[in-house]
Amino acid sequence: MYQFSLSSFIKLFNVNLKSEDIKTQPGSEEARVKVLCQNLTILVFNYISRSLFKSDRLMFGMHLIHCLNPSHFQPSEWQFFSGELVVAADLEKLQGRLPAWVPTERHAQLAGFAETFGPLAKALRFSDDALWRRWMVNPRCEADIPVIPGERPLSPFQRLLLIKVLRPDRLMSAMQVFVCEVLQIQSLSPPPLALSKLYEDSSPEEPVLFLVKDGADPSQELEDFAVKVIGKQGYAQIALGSGQTDAAIEALQKAATGGTWLCLKNLHLVVDWLKVLEKSLKSVHPNPNFRLFMTTEPHAAFPSILLQTSMKITYESPPGVKQN
Repeated sequence: MYQFSLSSFIKLFNVNLKSEDIKTQPGSEEARVKVLCQNLTILVFNYISRSLFKSDRLMFGMHLIHCLNPSHFQPSEWQFFSGELVVAADLEKLQGRLPAWVPTERHAQLAGFAETFGPLAKALRFSDDALWRRWMVNPRCEADIPVIPGERPLSPFQRLLLIKVLRPDRLMSAMQVFVCEVLQIQSLSPPPLALSKLYEDSSPEEPVLFLVKDGADPSQELEDFAVKVIGKQGYAQIALGSGQTDAAIEALQKAATGGTWLCLKNLHLVVDWLKVLEKSLKSVHPNPNFRLFMTTEPHAAFPSILLQTSMKITYESPPGVKQN
């Protein structure tokens, strides 16, 4: 479901060029280009993140940094972190040589780390029992990495490697800190969804596709917003999956001509029919006021072209009382 077109990125690039931050940026051309690149990275991250389910945003951030900021990674670090580099340490030979503060279940990981990054492991002075015992019981160890006197501080990604090896219970939190620090963002979550802003960003030629799961349904919220903007008579919705495909095509042509809004729900129930919908979208010449909204659950057979030509928004149930 996570497919995007080149035109989407070109649109973001043009938006970035026209931003006030770039126009008013003082200093040299090099400084302006640096700000331009940073702003574009944040624009792309927010644009893609709003199309990803919450559980996938962290991994996207990690891969984005790996692709755009190779200077943050020393040789073999990414491969060790991602599991591409597997080190089979001989624990029998290391028996008695590993520090006593290291839990038994972390012996193999620490041995592999020491074998792969020997100078780094030596610089960390794992033999300092008191220092590392305190750190191992620290509830927020990712924010309090020990500083070894006389040694260079760890890089942000090296701190992440240390957490993975010794405190995997804090890895998710540490990864979030790493992504936000490197990308210079406040949160992995994109700005809250506002239908008014979504409407401003949309166009008659680009459908809005809501990716939903866990029973979430944006149709009522969308209907309430449509009534405010275009009126009750200017909005229609059709739930697909029960012989409504012909009615959907008829409603699409009527809405495109008349400049009204249409919401097609549950596209995942009629995946085989979506090729017909694609052809109909290409054949219409929409009124400037026309908007098409669609909802679907993830489906492996969902057509790539429709995914790439739509503005995708994930819509999930809040994870807890606070968010709700």
